[in-house]
Amino acid sequence: VMRGEETQVLGWLAGDPARRRGWRVLCLPGTHAKWVAVADGKIARFITAMTGELFALLKTHSVLRSPPTEGELAGEDMTAFSIGVMAAGDGSALASRLFSARGRFLAGELAAGGVESYLSGLLIGAEIGALWEKVRGEGDSVDIIGDAALARLYAHALKLRKITARVTDGEAAALEGLKAIWWEAA
Repeated sequence: VMRGEETQVLGWLAGDPARRRGWRVLCLPGTHAKWVAVADGKIARFITAMTGELFALLKTHSVLRSPPTEGELAGEDMTAFSIGVMAAGDGSALASRLFSARGRFLAGELAAGGVESYLSGLLIGAEIGALWEKVRGEGDSVDIIGDAALARLYAHALKLRKITARVTDGEAAALEGLKAIWWEAA
C-alpha cells in the first residue's frame, strides 16, 4: 500500500529526465518504509517494511526500551547505531538479533543512552539486509527520499554496507510530484 509515496516518486522522476532511463532503486524511509524499483520511469515493484513502527513499539513497550539513566541524555549515538547496522547481518533471525540490544547493555557493551541508537541501527540494517537484493536489479546505488534526519541514518547504514546513497528531500519531491500531476491534468 502506498499513500503519498507515489507522489514523491513522481516528483523525483520529474526532477531529472535521466532518472526515467534504466533501473533505479528508491528508499522512502518512515513508519512503513518503502523500497521502490523503477524501470524506465515506471514503478516495477515495491516492498514495504514496518521498520519505523517496530522501532516505536520496541523502544517504548518492550524489554528492549532504553533503561532509565541518571544525568545521561538519550540521543543519537552514531557508534551504537553503526554497531547495530552491522549486527543485523542479512536481516535474518531478527527476533533473535533484537535481543542482543538487551544483552549488550547488560554486558556493558552499550551505555544506557546507546540502546535506542543500537536498536535503530539493528532494525534499519535488517531492513537493508533483507530487502536490498530483492530490489537491486543491476544497480549499486539507492536514492533516498524523505525527512532529512531519517534519510541521513539510512544513508549512513547503506554506506556501511558499501551501497552508494543519494538523498532527496521528501517534501520537495512531493511538491514536484504534485506540480507534475497538475501539469499533466492541465
